[in-house]
Amino acid sequence: MPRPRLRRPRSAGLQTCTACTRRWRWPDNWYAYWINRYPSGTNDTITIFTPEWGERTGLSGGPQVQVADGVVTAIQNTATIIPRHGYVVYFRGEAKAASHFAVGRKAEYRVVRSDGAPLGAFASAREAIGCGPRLVTNGRTTVDPAAEGFRDPKILYALAARSAVGLTRDGTTMILATSGGTTRQMADVMLGLGAYQAMAFDGGASAGLWFEGRYVTEPGRLLNNALLVLRR
Repeated sequence: MPRPRLRRPRSAGLQTCTACTRRWRWPDNWYAYWINRYPSGTNDTITIFTPEWGERTGLSGGPQVQVADGVVTAIQNTATIIPRHGYVVYFRGEAKAASHFAVGRKAEYRVVRSDGAPLGAFASAREAIGCGPRLVTNGRTTVDPAAEGFRDPKILYALAARSAVGLTRDGTTMILATSGGTTRQMADVMLGLGAYQAMAFDGGASAGLWFEGRYVTEPGRLLNNALLVLRR
């Protein structure tokens, strides 16, 4: 197996840009907050729900714009059917953005990179999970969370539970979770265990490791996403 050699990563934030009448400039376009995520709290939000979410949004309390085949087909304030060939835009607050929609108008959304660069491999991705910062690159620790855009003290310097994924020099996958440490300490551990490439996953109460029917490292809360490795 060829040795994996990866460049030092750069930030590649993604945004969901929504527009009416196919005019991709302000004030006819804006950015959604989330896709297929139940909005928590009471803050303003713009959330897009696609058929992968289910048959209906299951929400109320704000305008819901139903879009089918690129055309607004309904606007209502109750749980809305998600078209097979479309989506629903849910608004809580954000009245100005919601006011641009009207039944019969064209509407569209695109996923774009925040730095304006082409999507590249993101364009064909079917599933993804957030991670970072980079811990090990080509057999050397390369921890610089601030340079990758991380600002949370938990990631920059605090002690917390950690999880990480790595590759050895021959391509063997490593998955590790610890009960405590800094990001830099996690990088040293991964390197010491033989990682040639390694990336941090979430830390704190979200860090956990499940193996053969039980937790090896138990998280501090219920988890809504995970990296799964299955036997075939």
